[in-house]
Amino acid sequence: MKVWKLSVAASGLVVLAAIFAPRLTSPSVTRVIQAAPVGPVGVQDAEIRVVDDPLDPQAWIALGQAYTAAGRQQDGYRAFDQAARLQPGIVDGSNRGRWLTEEERGILLDPTDDELWGDLGDAARARGEEDKALAYYRMAMRLDPDDSEWRNNLVEMGSPDDVLESLEAAAAASPNDDELLGSIAKIYASRGDKQQAAEYFLRALAIDPGDSEWRSELTAMGMGGVVTARMAEAAHSSTDDELIGDYGDALWETGQQDAACEAYRRARALDPDDDEWRRNVAYRCGELSEVISGYVVDHPEAMDGEEAVERALALLQQGQRQQAREWVEAALRLSPRDNDLQNLAASLQGRTKAGVLEELTSQHPQDDELWGDLGDAYMEASRVADARQAYHRAAQIDPDDSEWQRKTRLVDALTY
Repeated sequence: MKVWKLSVAASGLVVLAAIFAPRLTSPSVTRVIQAAPVGPVGVQDAEIRVVDDPLDPQAWIALGQAYTAAGRQQDGYRAFDQAARLQPGIVDGSNRGRWLTEEERGILLDPTDDELWGDLGDAARARGEEDKALAYYRMAMRLDPDDSEWRNNLVEMGSPDDVLESLEAAAAASPNDDELLGSIAKIYASRGDKQQAAEYFLRALAIDPGDSEWRSELTAMGMGGVVTARMAEAAHSSTDDELIGDYGDALWETGQQDAACEAYRRARALDPDDDEWRRNVAYRCGELSEVISGYVVDHPEAMDGEEAVERALALLQQGQRQQAREWVEAALRLSPRDNDLQNLAASLQGRTKAGVLEELTSQHPQDDELWGDLGDAYMEASRVADARQAYHRAAQIDPDDSEWQRKTRLVDALTY
């Protein structure tokens, strides 16, 4: 294929004609491209260079410079943009002069977009232009103080004061935003300024007493007593079950279990249908009537095996063995398959695990998993004949379960 280029000045237009002749027998195809008015000779040379090698970013930079010198700013923009697309980062102040990149012009179209400013910061940082990057991140931070990316970038670049300045300015404009106050507190805490951190955490907590993050931060700073005292003032005469329940959480987190249970009961009385308060009274306060009530009939998943085990262990540590036993037995009625509960029940009742499972299978005769567990317990006790009966029962209930088929074949082989 041969390509001819023709630059002709006619009526102030540059005409580029490309004639393609792949075969002598094929008709010639002519394309005429009308370009902008002809500038200085440098523009024509730069245009020809781009047409000769359109993948060369330097050719596009030269064209952008030629257009810029000729006063054709928009054409210069487009040429610089193309160079940047071919090789990101190649266009900078040294070769484009005062003209903006495509991304920078985007900022002018939407100066309130923090993501655009952040992207400019990333690009400047990648080029090593840290002063510019800081300026862009500061702008992004002012537009969206909650964005942890901008905060982290500024801190990484050794500029936490910029973060504080931006956050405090935002907090002044939005004084009821507890998330902003909490973010400020965390920065002060990271700098070792415990007093300022505590002040901001307490302000955040006053706005949102239910936010466990602020309570946890203050408790970790040794101010759990202050937290509960502040919340007690608000909860004392309140009829808001959420506030009172959150106060109960704060008391529980600081080891004041009896007071916490009193708060949970108040919250439950104000909203008897709230699952959280009923669960807390049941799990944390050990009121088994709550567990065995119609509530758990409607919500059998409420008695989570792990939580029940933890509660039982807590009762044992307090020396309340009988209560622990009652708790485990109540929990086991709702979660009969829980292995840890089965083991605890055996220990507390002074029975073997097989004995516990025998009772459970009598209560749940169609539960193949319990029959299989009973077979396993019999095998551990070397009661192979009993294991055989249990596995066959499990296989009878669920004939598609390959585990029971495999185990029945095993015990059959052992007993004959």
